[in-house]
Amino acid sequence: PLVKSERVPDYVTLVSLEELLAQSDVVSVHCPLCDTTRNLLDEKNLGLMKPSAYLINTARGSIVDEVALEKMLAEKRLAGAAMDVLSREPGTVDHPLFKHDNFLCTPHMAWHSEESDEELKRKAAEEVLRVLRGEAPRYQVNKFASV
Repeated sequence: PLVKSERVPDYVTLVSLEELLAQSDVVSVHCPLCDTTRNLLDEKNLGLMKPSAYLINTARGSIVDEVALEKMLAEKRLAGAAMDVLSREPGTVDHPLFKHDNFLCTPHMAWHSEESDEELKRKAAEEVLRVLRGEAPRYQVNKFASV
């Protein structure tokens, strides 16, 4: 909702959240947790998704209403869900979502390996050098801050 339409590439079609949820086979969540995103995927919004759709949340646990998600999985109103974040962490063995065969939960560090750790450190050092040389960072997080 914050991106100006003139900044959107031709191959991207902007749609409402409702349309996105209703049409998508896979919904992958990548937004920050704030007042407007807390429980963004509540029972109403999850209910817009196709029964054959999958939900993936690797952002923040409280963006997805876990009670609503558990209900959707129990009623087979979603094909499945995968998350590496929960609203309360660490998750306990009796967490209601864990009883579902169509739910996958991994630690919020699934990216981690010796190779990825080395690459992260190398890229951070390269970014510092770019900035010190007066160049734009390659991996600038707020690159489109003026959108």
